[in-house]
Amino acid sequence: MSWKKHDSLERLDYDKVSIDQEQYRLQIEPENFIPNTKAGKLSVVEQLSKAGVIPQWLVATLFDEPDLQQANAIILAAFRNCLRKMDDLADEDMPLPMPEPYNDLDLELKIVVAFYNRVQEERAPESIQERYRQYADLVTDAIKKKNGPPTPMPGAAGPPMSPAEQPLPGGIPAMPQGPVPAPTPIGAPPMMPPQMAA
Repeated sequence: MSWKKHDSLERLDYDKVSIDQEQYRLQIEPENFIPNTKAGKLSVVEQLSKAGVIPQWLVATLFDEPDLQQANAIILAAFRNCLRKMDDLADEDMPLPMPEPYNDLDLELKIVVAFYNRVQEERAPESIQERYRQYADLVTDAIKKKNGPPTPMPGAAGPPMSPAEQPLPGGIPAMPQGPVPAPTPIGAPPMMPPQMAA
């Protein structure tokens, strides 16, 4: 028989943990809050949609056959995928997972930071803590890469002018940059000597 604690799974010998019927009291509770009828399920879908629990794009798929378990699996897929990665990070025999632009990177950053604080608080070995730090850095880099370089604000000044381009005092325009053109001749063109003209 297996029993899961909040942080581990323990195998127990059933004969050592079994108890007589007179030693316990069984209390029956509803399995969940979802009604069994189609009308009841549709009512729950409407309530969850209004509360923002179910996204609008998923609501229409639940009208024909309200499968809330399937909807829940879709809604929580990014979260559960991230938890799977957190389990892999705790196991040094598993390769370090890699974040992808298709993952919910903002969610993953929050969760890996929370898990890092948890393993640090539990005094996990440094090698385990380092795996969480590495993954947090990978997610941060993936977020920066996905967002791209910051775009300049409209109307923002361009790059600073070099010292040669700055205006001179008194409103005198700056000197042109690049090669200096030949001077333009002023007045009559120079006369050719008579021996060259012949």
